[in-house]
Amino acid sequence: MSWLNEADSLAGGIIETEEREDIYLVLEEIAHVAGHPSLVEEAANWATW
Repeated sequence: MSWLNEADSLAGGIIETEEREDIYLVLEEIAHVAGHPSLVEEAANWATW
């Protein structure tokens, strides 16, 4: 999720760990509902927090 890390950096590092986890859970749910479970695993690799 380099785009998230970049946006956070540009905003001064305001996204806390709890919010990052919430964002990941939403992305995971979207991938699941869209019928793309492989994206869930891929998204886990994007996380750098």
